[in-house]
Amino acid sequence: MPRKELIYREVALLHIESIKTGFLPSLGVKFLTLMYKCIDESDFATLEIDFCNNELRGFVSGTIGNKSLFVEMLKHPIKLSFSLIPILYNFRKVKKIFNLLNHLSGQERAKYPKPELLTICVNKNFKSRV
Repeated sequence: MPRKELIYREVALLHIESIKTGFLPSLGVKFLTLMYKCIDESDFATLEIDFCNNELRGFVSGTIGNKSLFVEMLKHPIKLSFSLIPILYNFRKVKKIFNLLNHLSGQERAKYPKPELLTICVNKNFKSRV
């Protein structure tokens, strides 16, 4: 696995560890790895990562909201398909995905500012340090 792919995987694992009850972590490490790759490589979003002595300290991600992150992920159809296969048999998760996509593309979302802070996660080994 290329170095960047390993970094995206570390970011995904930290996301899962930090936000245990969130919906996105329930989609799995492969999905989150692809999501953070797309965030980092897009021209409308950013992924800022901080390492200390080769250990991921934390990250922050955000978007200016002028394009769809999901559309960006569709540029990697094979990886996206493989990341979603495990959840296809879980009706509740599939329903949440469609609800999320509907919300993000609907008029309700248009009421809010386009720029959005997506995620902030800090490694537990570095919390409370100055």
